[in-house]
Amino acid sequence: GAFGCVAIYTIVNLMTPLPVDLYRVTSALGYCLLPIDLLAFVSLIVPTRSVVGFLLSAGCIVWCAWVASFMFTAMCAMKEQRFLVAYPILLFYICFGLLTVF
Repeated sequence: GAFGCVAIYTIVNLMTPLPVDLYRVTSALGYCLLPIDLLAFVSLIVPTRSVVGFLLSAGCIVWCAWVASFMFTAMCAMKEQRFLVAYPILLFYICFGLLTVF
């Protein structure tokens, strides 16, 4: 978690003309982690190693990455680089999704 936040912080600061502090990056990543927290709660009822569980996991991961990339592009005024920001964020949330599923 902490290494991922520092990595995303470094990537965002290398891509944007406006500097972003670590507090904003960790706050945005933590806020967007909420659907994976809800997935962990739902996994108490629905087994995550089923087709439904994998679909829910994929949906939560994509939603987290989409919203986080939107927040970073709005925060840093880099709308044209949204997909470049979304890829490392997607990898970040895939790690948390895998921890939830398995």
